Amino acid sequence: MKLRIKILLTLTALSLIFMFSFCIISYKYYIKNIKLYEKKILINKINQIIMSINFDVDDLEILAGDWAIWDDTYQYVKDKNKQYEEKNLDNATLNNLNIDIMLFYDNDNNLVNSKIKDDNDEFVSMSDEQIGYIKRYSNVLFKADNLSEGVSGIIVFNEKPMLISSRPITDSKKQLPKDGTLIVGRYIDSEMIDKMNKLTDSKIKLLPLSLSNISEYIRKDILREETVIDQIDKNNIAVYKKINDILNNPAFCIVLNQDRNYYIQQLHSLEFYMIFLSITFIVIILVLILFIDNNIIEPVENISKDVRNITFNDYEKGLLTEYKSIEFSSLVKDINGMLNRIFEYNKKVNENEKRLNMILNSSNSGYWDYDIEKNIFRISDNVYNMFGFETDDIFPVSFEEWRKRIHPQDYDYVYSSIKKMTLNQIYDSFLEYRILSKNGEYKWVYTQGKIVEYDNKGFPKRILGIIMDINDKKKMENEIKYLTYYDLLTGLFNRGYYDYIINKTAKNGKYPVSIIIADINGLKMINDNLGHEEGDKVIIEIASILKNTCPEEAVICRWGGDEFIAIIEDCNEKQADTISKNIINTAKNNLKEVTLSLGHSTQYAASKDLKILIRKAEEALYHNKLLNKQSLYNNTLLLLSRTLFEKSNETEEHADRILNFCEKIGYKLNLSSIMINELSLLAKLHDIGKIGIPDEILNKPGKLTDTEFEIMKTHTQIGYRIVSTVPDFQNIAYYILCHHERYDGKGYPNGLKGEEIPLLSRILSIVDAFDVMTHERSYKKAMPVKEAIDELRRCSSTQFDPQIVDLFIRIIEGTD
Repeated sequence: MKLRIKILLTLTALSLIFMFSFCIISYKYYIKNIKLYEKKILINKINQIIMSINFDVDDLEILAGDWAIWDDTYQYVKDKNKQYEEKNLDNATLNNLNIDIMLFYDNDNNLVNSKIKDDNDEFVSMSDEQIGYIKRYSNVLFKADNLSEGVSGIIVFNEKPMLISSRPITDSKKQLPKDGTLIVGRYIDSEMIDKMNKLTDSKIKLLPLSLSNISEYIRKDILREETVIDQIDKNNIAVYKKINDILNNPAFCIVLNQDRNYYIQQLHSLEFYMIFLSITFIVIILVLILFIDNNIIEPVENISKDVRNITFNDYEKGLLTEYKSIEFSSLVKDINGMLNRIFEYNKKVNENEKRLNMILNSSNSGYWDYDIEKNIFRISDNVYNMFGFETDDIFPVSFEEWRKRIHPQDYDYVYSSIKKMTLNQIYDSFLEYRILSKNGEYKWVYTQGKIVEYDNKGFPKRILGIIMDINDKKKMENEIKYLTYYDLLTGLFNRGYYDYIINKTAKNGKYPVSIIIADINGLKMINDNLGHEEGDKVIIEIASILKNTCPEEAVICRWGGDEFIAIIEDCNEKQADTISKNIINTAKNNLKEVTLSLGHSTQYAASKDLKILIRKAEEALYHNKLLNKQSLYNNTLLLLSRTLFEKSNETEEHADRILNFCEKIGYKLNLSSIMINELSLLAKLHDIGKIGIPDEILNKPGKLTDTEFEIMKTHTQIGYRIVSTVPDFQNIAYYILCHHERYDGKGYPNGLKGEEIPLLSRILSIVDAFDVMTHERSYKKAMPVKEAIDELRRCSSTQFDPQIVDLFIRIIEGTD
């Protein structure tokens, strides 16, 4: 926006604001004074009306005194003579008095006589209802005992305002005591209202407060404030004045309606004043704008035009100095001096910049300059080229835009360092991070920055530094790192990285930490028979299975030739077990020549090292390998089983059937893989104690005697002792001891009851009983499956765990 327009808009805005403010203030002040003066006039008129009413009350009081302090009236009240009535209370006399009612009371406040003017100007006796109006005020009207004073004021009579006056009746010399009371009244009639209208030059009404033609809010204001001013409209205004009766109760309201000629005249005067003031302001603004334009704006524009036309080669010529104003001529001379100094300084700067660019180009570097106060981030041309930009391309010019190009993984690291510098917490910084280049790829850079300028409060104002392309260096480092920490065959981490990360996890890991160890069963056989190339394919396939089934944050390492280990932080035992099962199932579906043995363990509390955790996982792995036919660890199991099968009627098929059903129940009960492994071992070795039973008892075709049965029952204890001597099987020894315990506590050898019996023993006892019932033995025939199921149901809650029985039956029937 040009200076001329700015000045024009500024002057106009300021003038309008001043004029508008002045007009509003003047208007409010003037209007306020007009209304105050108008109110004062109205109050004066109300006071004139009250004064006029008081004059009439005084006249009535004098009249009442003339008649009450009179010997004839005094005598009349005593004897009620007709002559007084005929002479003084005739129509002509009473009409001449200009009154509307007259009442005579004796000393006992009994009515002697009453007169009231009817519609024909005839005075007649008052009715009881009319007398009732007077009785409302009897406490006041009959109160006066002083012969020289009476009671006067206004009352409501026949719902009309009436002036009233009462005086004690006595003799003309006031020597005799009071002998009664005289009351006279006069309506405030149209004649009196007309007199008030002429007096105030207004329209006046006198209305009872009970009338409905007075609005409710006006009535409330009158009762609260006595005098209320109501602006009816722009041309009319009304004043309401409360009038109390002689009991000091609100009775009437004087309503004064007044036109607002004075107010309207003053408004017209104010409008004329505002119009005149506005025109004056406009003229002043125009004159001021013309003066500023000719004497300030035009010279400034000429100087600005000359400055814009100066080029680098025209510094020495300078600007023209011929101006009417001394001030502008002096300004031009100062500008010329400044231009000469700039010219000399730029020559030195250009020479230094050329030297710097030569150095930066030779080192594949550039410089950056961060102005903290202005939030401007300047870079050299080398940096543009470094990221594939041309100097004419749009490139970040603020630090916020530069930060958008920083790789998300490096952002917090870079931002934290720069923030510390801006807060004066560190003096310099050395950073390596990635920046997004024009082709969409991130490039590694090294930046070195240093605070070079501070503000008055000692806080950093400017940071200057260099930026270097280290992308090739980083690629080389990554290749070396890959060769150091990665297994070339699988792409997983190697044993060297495992040694590094296991110590780091122990100290800084997010607990619980779980370890899963995997071992390939049968790899040696593939290598010996099919060659190492086929064995490598198996290793690669298993590595892929581990990567796809383990969480993304898991660290998976090739631990040895055929062993893998996964370190998973923030993973509890249940989660580790689920992952292990997924690995086993995936391996079963994808591998044919080999199988996989797994062991896992979880540690919940931080530790200096994870050796115990790894040892537990290895133990679980070895137990799992015992069940694998391709595992060398299976030899001991095979030897024990073969000995049992040769000695007794037990068959390998019986053990396999029990193993199959036990695993199904274990999976349905959501047992961990470790417990399922133990259950599988138990299924194979549960009757191993029968090796110590004599052949004639073990293979007897008929029913055993009591003595023989007691010997047979010892096979659980014999089995317990045999298995306890083999370290790999010690964990299932107690389950073998308890597999003939009954749920009701009547089993052997220890009479355990309910859940005192280990879960795995309870599972095995049900499956073993079912298999014995449904298959032929030397001493019995096979039972139909349906009868066997009925037998299980019959023995539920006595011999067997009822919940496991229900689950096993659902598995048999295929409903679960």
